[in-house]
Amino acid sequence: MVEYAEGLMASVSVVSDPNQHLHLKVNNHYQMGGTSSVFSDRREGHIPLLLHPNPKRALFLGMGTGATLAAGLDHPGLHSEGVELIPEIIPLLPYFRKSTGELANDPRIKIVVADARRYVNASPKSYDVIVADLFHPSRDGAGSLYTLEHFTAIRSRLSNGGVFCQWLPLYQMDLETLRIITRTFLTVFPEATAYLAHYSLKAPIVGLVANLGGKTYPATWLEGRVRDANLAQKLRDLRLHTNFNLFGCFLAEASELRRFAGSGPLNTDNRAPRNLSSAALCLCQHRANIPPPFRPA
Repeated sequence: MVEYAEGLMASVSVVSDPNQHLHLKVNNHYQMGGTSSVFSDRREGHIPLLLHPNPKRALFLGMGTGATLAAGLDHPGLHSEGVELIPEIIPLLPYFRKSTGELANDPRIKIVVADARRYVNASPKSYDVIVADLFHPSRDGAGSLYTLEHFTAIRSRLSNGGVFCQWLPLYQMDLETLRIITRTFLTVFPEATAYLAHYSLKAPIVGLVANLGGKTYPATWLEGRVRDANLAQKLRDLRLHTNFNLFGCFLAEASELRRFAGSGPLNTDNRAPRNLSSAALCLCQHRANIPPPFRPA
């Protein structure tokens, strides 16, 4: 145990493992990132930012250690807002400066302690890119972050040509839960596509990506998109520095997502459980046809 804080909403701790990596834990159960996952965390920020031609304002929903939010600091001219529900996490961010830099003191970053849904609904701002972090499907409140109403509110916050990415932890979901979320996302963003955060059998992460500009990407996209030497080096470190690396993460277009999601109920506020764990699959109409839980090969 390195540090511990207890608040009204949760107990938060920073723990060290035998390899001297630091991890952020909530209620001693949910791990919210750490110095060992920086490769994945940073890619989750860079991929949606790179899919926009010139983002100036970005919103990150769910901060954890701040590594995904910190990816925005590598993009010149970008100002970002990070929204975190649990206030006790914010004072612990300096423990993860190895992954994030001096995140809390950078003028290009604004950190807000707030409920993500309420912040999206209340904000008068528009954003070029919105990134929603991995919300553990069995955590209380997670069900409401995958609803039709929440996705609709996010769409209203996007500027013309804006990009929204909802990252999904496949290793924490069964197939039916994934289909429900995908089906709901497609209802609000019928042009959606899917990208892999990185190649992993143990912890696969998929991003549902909406591009309101209906953008198509030429084979030379990154050459025109990345002109800053520092950004180019950061992308090289993350193996995102070529068009092949970036678009090699492309997983599915909208028609393929619709075929996968199929027909069925949507996750809406009047039906959403507090979480989307296997025990909360009351959204499904035909329980007898639920496939076994998804597990990586």
